[in-house]
Amino acid sequence: MYTRLKLYLTLFGTLFLFMGCADFSLDLSFSDIQGLKKEAPIFFDQNKVGHVTHIAYTDGGEFIVSVDIDDAFKSAFTEHSRFSIVDSPLQENEKAIIMTLAHKGGEPLKKGAVIKAVPPSPLQGLTPFMDKLKSGMDKMVNNMKSIPESKEYQDLEKRIDELAQKMKTSGEAFQESIKNDFIPKLKKEIEALGKALEEKGMKDETKPLEKKLNALEDV
Repeated sequence: MYTRLKLYLTLFGTLFLFMGCADFSLDLSFSDIQGLKKEAPIFFDQNKVGHVTHIAYTDGGEFIVSVDIDDAFKSAFTEHSRFSIVDSPLQENEKAIIMTLAHKGGEPLKKGAVIKAVPPSPLQGLTPFMDKLKSGMDKMVNNMKSIPESKEYQDLEKRIDELAQKMKTSGEAFQESIKNDFIPKLKKEIEALGKALEEKGMKDETKPLEKKLNALEDV
């Protein structure tokens, strides 16, 4: 009898120990899970911080992805957390979830919260593109040799071609962001470049670039 009682106490003690050390759980709502599976890893700042425990499809057409976050990282998950489904760096042909922070600080997420997964802006990764674009334009304005033959001009053409290829293999959200937000800004930059070059006696030098931009809108 004493031995059995001792066994029960040990089992209950172990149970409470596991309950006290349970991971931080959240539910993420996605409109598309892109083949994400149970046990898929979750990453933050290049660290594996958790995994998917359950996936359910709702009557409203949303996927509820339940995740467990390692207790050591739970403070990193705040109201500014953004979630994206990406190719897993651990296994080929598998998916993973990556969490990024739109801003520092913010209220910590509460255990069991249901969060609508709002991914980072598709244009966020194009900032280096715009920086290099403006740098190349400045160099062209200050360079009096034939513009289409300059390295900067050829680099711009190449980058626009690369963007066109990326659009062809990307989702509808990325394509719409490029067409509605990025291309208008790019057109303004190229128009400004054209005016600056025209003042230096070089007319119609940017026509090929404008033609490539117009083609982007038809991708």
